Amino acid sequence: MGGETGTPSVPETDVRTCLRCGEALPERRIPRFFCSAWHASQAAFTALIGLFVAERFGLRIVRTVLRAVHLYGWVRSQSG
Repeated sequence: MGGETGTPSVPETDVRTCLRCGEALPERRIPRFFCSAWHASQAAFTALIGLFVAERFGLRIVRTVLRAVHLYGWVRSQSG
């Protein structure tokens, strides 16, 4: 409506920051995501815990579906 296509609402910055604390990262040939090994290890541990939680919920859903299918088959076999 306003004809403002192509203009960003937030100013673009070329400064990369740490994903954990937001501190500016130095320019490197191979970019980094974290300012220190400690922040990188915290992120890796958090991702690992998140993976375990997702796996647990996924397995719980699969187990529930398989029990429902088994129960359905048993009820069908009992009804004749």
